[in-house]
Amino acid sequence: MGRVGLRRFLTIGLVTLTALAACLAPAVAQTADETVRPGAGLYLKPPDGWTVLSQGAADPKKKDDPGPHPLIVLGKYPASHPGFNPKIRVFYQAIPADSLQLTPRGLIQLVLPKTQATFSGMQLEDEVRELTISGLPAAEASWLYTLPAKSGLPLPLRARVVLVRQGDHFFTIGMSAPREGPDDVRPEFQTFLDRMLIGQAPH
Repeated sequence: MGRVGLRRFLTIGLVTLTALAACLAPAVAQTADETVRPGAGLYLKPPDGWTVLSQGAADPKKKDDPGPHPLIVLGKYPASHPGFNPKIRVFYQAIPADSLQLTPRGLIQLVLPKTQATFSGMQLEDEVRELTISGLPAAEASWLYTLPAKSGLPLPLRARVVLVRQGDHFFTIGMSAPREGPDDVRPEFQTFLDRMLIGQAPH
């Protein structure tokens, strides 16, 4: 996959975090009070009380959909929750050889224009910021957008995306949630990031 392929993958991944935020389909879920290992050397401690959602139900896709599939999907509420359910998704992908020079910040900036153009009125909330996750280089960005409502009022949402580079692979960790109120889960998402371990077992 060349640069165009990488751009397409990242765009699909970021769009997945936002467009599928509205998915309210029933899903098989399990309480996630302990550390879970979804693969790729990842150790996760979900926010207190959150559940692990079935990927097939949380992210419905057509059979021919080439988009990325998450390692894990977490929901604040059980699958039976009737309203919007804040979610955290984690993706994992190899970096193509011709894009290995890109930093996590560069990877996000590569797709910013197309991602913002996908949704009308989508705004970048803050400048792309560099950080460290589990001792690895990372970058984050957040968007504000509004989910059209089939009935009732439109729902103002926030999507926050963190890219973590691990050698020639990267993780994409995304959150989608209401901008304010009890379902503004920014504190829970930050705690989730702070407890994330990559390539090292918890003590």
